[in-house]
Amino acid sequence: MSGPIPPIPPPDRSDQEKVHLDSSESKHEIRKKYFQIREETANKPNIPFAWITGMIKKIFDRLAPEKGRDLLTKDAEAIRNDLRKLKKYLSQLLERDESENPLFIEKLSSTWEELHQLTETGSLIEPQLLDAVAKLQYAFEDYPKEALHSFHFYLVKHAGMSWFPFPFLEMLKALHKSAQDNPENCELQQWITLIDPVC
Repeated sequence: MSGPIPPIPPPDRSDQEKVHLDSSESKHEIRKKYFQIREETANKPNIPFAWITGMIKKIFDRLAPEKGRDLLTKDAEAIRNDLRKLKKYLSQLLERDESENPLFIEKLSSTWEELHQLTETGSLIEPQLLDAVAKLQYAFEDYPKEALHSFHFYLVKHAGMSWFPFPFLEMLKALHKSAQDNPENCELQQWITLIDPVC
């Protein structure tokens, strides 16, 4: 029969302490590395976010010039349309005296006002269109010579929109008469000639 079972020796505490110390140290190192990585990644841009914003910027960079061109094309076409209307009204005055026609005077004045608003963007519009409008303005400001107020003055002051100043009506009458006397070289024909190259 076998003898009594020898008692189990107690565990070696030095080994446990060693393991405990090692694991504690490794946790500390892991924690340290975690915060170090976290700090490094916080300073780096978020790659997916940066990629998405980069793609959005590329899309807008491609679309923006197209949109800008579309807007400028629309403005240029609107200016041409107004110049065509102005040419029509000047031709109408060439043919008949419209000095007592309130609707004609209002349309003439409002068309000139629209042209001014559209050409306020300056160099963004086609230079030929700007040049045509600038030459017309100069011609309108110069007519009639040595008058207190010019043809242009009355147009920009909205003559015909519930305001029918007598000097302006006289100018319209004089422009028509001049066209009847000298149709080839009258002011109205000269103004129409300024519009022709761009319409």
